[in-house]
Amino acid sequence: MNDLNEVVSKNCRVRISGENNERWLCYEGVPPKPGDSTMTLVSPLGKALLGKRVGDRVTVNLPLATRTVTIEEIEDQSTA
Repeated sequence: MNDLNEVVSKNCRVRISGENNERWLCYEGVPPKPGDSTMTLVSPLGKALLGKRVGDRVTVNLPLATRTVTIEEIEDQSTA
């Protein structure tokens, strides 16, 4: 669902677009597991996206670069 009232929170899937790529990020609200490539709310990008809405542009300072992304879609996974 692409409800403009939805915000990025735990148990949601977020599609973002950046300068050169587009990808899905899945938030679980827990620390990452070893070997798991799932983005979590404890990561710098996860923290920056938390509470944001579709259409928001977010700039996040990562360890090696600053990155700006746009939230394209939020999908609630708690009822999936």
